[in-house]
Amino acid sequence: SSTAAAYEYAIGINSTPSTDLVSWTSSGSDMFFTHSDLLLSEGNTYYSHIRGLDGNGQPIDTASTDGLTIDLTSPVLSDTLYEGDIVDMDFQQDTTSLTLFWSGYDDASGIDYYEYAWGRDPGLTNIVDWTSTNQQSAVSTGLTLYNGTTYYGALRATDIAGNLSGIIIGDGITVGASSLVIGYLYEGNMTADADLQNDSSSLVLAWGIESSTIPLSLYEY
Repeated sequence: SSTAAAYEYAIGINSTPSTDLVSWTSSGSDMFFTHSDLLLSEGNTYYSHIRGLDGNGQPIDTASTDGLTIDLTSPVLSDTLYEGDIVDMDFQQDTTSLTLFWSGYDDASGIDYYEYAWGRDPGLTNIVDWTSTNQQSAVSTGLTLYNGTTYYGALRATDIAGNLSGIIIGDGITVGASSLVIGYLYEGNMTADADLQNDSSSLVLAWGIESSTIPLSLYEY
């Protein structure tokens, strides 16, 4: 109140004036307070109450806050950081973008934002520095990625109360942009190329690989 000569505050567990935690304490003419050395329990909501005093020390007005809930628990992130797709990939052909998918939760105050990054070694951020998002996926574009190089995603989260999660790191995704190089292709024979054959019911084709930047899972002919 503008006519108050001084102020007092109290802290309790009820939204109506209560003094369970701190009894009425003078703040003098200051219109703020900091009260230390409290024993606050996680999950509990505490309410601050303020009252003005007239020149005779009598209360003339009282106001209460809407409460402050204690949250000391960090957000929880998924065990796996999915690089490349919603199913974790080990290789990609794209040389200009990197994609991450993840999940996380915070049962107390809720997740405020996520931060993701990319590096050429686990835990580094030398490709994409920490970048915030409210989504559970992120695509980093306009990059210059090198063939045969492995890139590692990283993720952390901050909840509304300001608690920071630990960092999870992906197992890496390798860029394999070069096309497959066939070393040889033999028709009619398994060990050497033939130009003629005397069999009219079957064809034989054999091949060998000279180089490939990514492991091959199958062949088609």
